[in-house]
Order: sequence, then structure tokens, then C-alpha cells
Amino acid sequence: MTVTTAVSLDLRRKASAGTDFTVLSTVATAVSLGVGSLAVAAAGKLGYPAVLGAVVTFLALGALAVAVVFQEARPAVRGMEGAR
Repeated sequence: MTVTTAVSLDLRRKASAGTDFTVLSTVATAVSLGVGSLAVAAAGKLGYPAVLGAVVTFLALGALAVAVVFQEARPAVRGMEGAR
């Protein structure tokens, strides 16, 4: 949730920061609830170990994708250039 919040704050526009943040956070929460519901339903049919293995695999692939795609040479926090 912390990462979602940080990304939502980073992507907002100054003119509509509150709305942008709220919309992005709401979508992320809705997706999270939907995926959680599907995981519980799948666990009922496939068993918890199978679903847990799938979740761990997806998390690892997602972390790898983020590490590869979001390589930046600049500081991750705005306004921190030159701060020491």
C-alpha cells in the first residue's frame, strides 16, 4: 500500500492533486479487493498451498519487472536534488 500511495502522489497533477490521488487510490483498492476475492475462491478449489505458490510467483515477477523497467538515474524523491 505504501508503494501505491507513493506512486499515486508522484503521478498527480498540481491543478487536481486531490482528485488524481483519490482516483488512483480507489482503483488500486478496488483491484486489490477483487484479486483477494479471486484468490480466496481459487484457494477453495485448488487449495491454499497452490494459491500461495502462485501469489509468491506473481510477486517475484512483479518485483523483477519493476526493478528492470523503473531504473532511474535521478533521485526518486522530488525536490531532493542537492539536499544533503
